[in-house]
Amino acid sequence: MKILEELWSGNIRPIERNPFENDRFAKLVKLSRSNKEKLDTLLSDEAKEILDIFMESQSELSSISQCDEFISGFCLGTRIMIEVMMETEDFFTTKV
Repeated sequence: MKILEELWSGNIRPIERNPFENDRFAKLVKLSRSNKEKLDTLLSDEAKEILDIFMESQSELSSISQCDEFISGFCLGTRIMIEVMMETEDFFTTKV
Protein backbone atom coordinates (compact mmCIF):
# COMPACT_ATOMS: atom_id res chain seq x y z
CA MET A 1 0.00 0.00 0.00
CA LYS A 2 3.04 2.28 -0.24
CA ILE A 3 1.73 4.16 -3.28
CA LEU A 4 -1.55 4.94 -1.52
CA GLU A 5 0.33 6.28 1.50
CA GLU A 6 2.46 8.42 -0.83
CA LEU A 7 -0.69 9.69 -2.52
CA TRP A 8 -2.26 10.38 0.88
CA SER A 9 0.77 12.20 2.28
CA GLY A 10 0.86 14.55 -0.69
CA ASN A 11 4.00 13.22 -2.33
CA ILE A 12 1.84 12.35 -5.34
CA ARG A 13 -0.47 15.21 -6.34
CA PRO A 14 -2.98 14.30 -9.04
CA ILE A 15 -4.65 17.70 -8.56
CA GLU A 16 -3.79 20.72 -6.48
CA ARG A 17 -6.62 21.71 -4.15
CA ASN A 18 -6.94 24.36 -1.48
CA PRO A 19 -9.41 23.39 1.28
CA PHE A 20 -9.85 27.07 2.18
CA GLU A 21 -11.72 27.50 -1.11
CA ASN A 22 -14.54 25.64 0.65
CA ASP A 23 -16.51 28.29 2.59
CA ARG A 24 -17.67 25.85 5.26
CA PHE A 25 -14.11 24.66 5.89
CA ALA A 26 -12.76 28.21 6.08
CA LYS A 27 -15.51 29.24 8.54
CA LEU A 28 -14.79 26.26 10.80
CA VAL A 29 -11.06 27.02 10.81
CA LYS A 30 -11.79 30.64 11.72
CA LEU A 31 -14.17 29.56 14.52
CA SER A 32 -11.64 27.07 15.84
CA ARG A 33 -8.87 29.68 15.93
CA SER A 34 -11.15 32.20 17.63
CA ASN A 35 -12.16 29.71 20.32
CA LYS A 36 -8.52 28.70 20.87
CA GLU A 37 -7.59 32.36 21.39
CA LYS A 38 -10.44 32.75 23.91
CA LEU A 39 -9.29 29.66 25.81
CA ASP A 40 -5.72 30.96 25.86
CA THR A 41 -6.90 34.05 27.77
CA LEU A 42 -8.81 31.95 30.30
CA LEU A 43 -6.34 29.14 30.99
CA SER A 44 -3.23 28.96 33.11
CA ASP A 45 0.10 28.25 31.40
CA GLU A 46 -0.05 24.62 32.54
CA ALA A 47 -3.60 24.21 31.22
CA LYS A 48 -2.58 25.81 27.90
CA GLU A 49 0.23 23.28 27.55
CA ILE A 50 -2.13 20.40 28.29
CA LEU A 51 -4.62 21.77 25.75
CA ASP A 52 -1.89 22.07 23.10
CA ILE A 53 -0.77 18.47 23.68
CA PHE A 54 -4.39 17.32 23.51
CA MET A 55 -5.00 19.21 20.26
CA GLU A 56 -1.83 17.81 18.67
CA SER A 57 -2.76 14.25 19.60
CA GLN A 58 -6.30 14.73 18.28
CA SER A 59 -4.89 16.08 15.02
CA GLU A 60 -2.58 13.09 14.67
CA LEU A 61 -5.40 10.65 15.44
CA SER A 62 -7.57 12.36 12.84
CA SER A 63 -4.83 12.20 10.24
CA ILE A 64 -4.21 8.49 10.86
CA SER A 65 -7.94 7.77 10.69
CA GLN A 66 -8.39 9.76 7.47
CA CYS A 67 -5.46 7.98 5.82
CA ASP A 68 -6.90 4.58 6.77
CA GLU A 69 -10.32 5.58 5.43
CA PHE A 70 -8.74 6.84 2.21
CA ILE A 71 -6.88 3.56 1.67
CA SER A 72 -9.97 1.51 2.53
CA GLY A 73 -12.14 3.49 0.09
CA PHE A 74 -9.53 3.22 -2.64
CA CYS A 75 -9.27 -0.55 -2.14
CA LEU A 76 -13.05 -0.93 -2.22
CA GLY A 77 -13.20 1.08 -5.45
CA THR A 78 -10.50 -1.10 -6.95
CA ARG A 79 -12.33 -4.28 -5.95
CA ILE A 80 -15.48 -2.92 -7.58
CA MET A 81 -13.55 -2.13 -10.78
CA ILE A 82 -12.02 -5.63 -10.83
CA GLU A 83 -15.43 -7.26 -10.41
CA VAL A 84 -16.95 -5.11 -13.15
CA MET A 85 -14.05 -5.88 -15.48
CA MET A 86 -14.35 -9.62 -14.77
CA GLU A 87 -18.08 -9.55 -15.56
CA THR A 88 -17.44 -7.51 -18.71
CA GLU A 89 -14.72 -9.96 -19.78
CA ASP A 90 -17.11 -12.89 -19.29
CA PHE A 91 -19.78 -11.03 -21.26
CA PHE A 92 -17.52 -10.50 -24.26
CA THR A 93 -16.00 -14.00 -24.21
CA THR A 94 -19.30 -15.89 -23.90
CA LYS A 95 -20.35 -17.39 -27.21
CA VAL A 96 -23.95 -17.39 -28.22
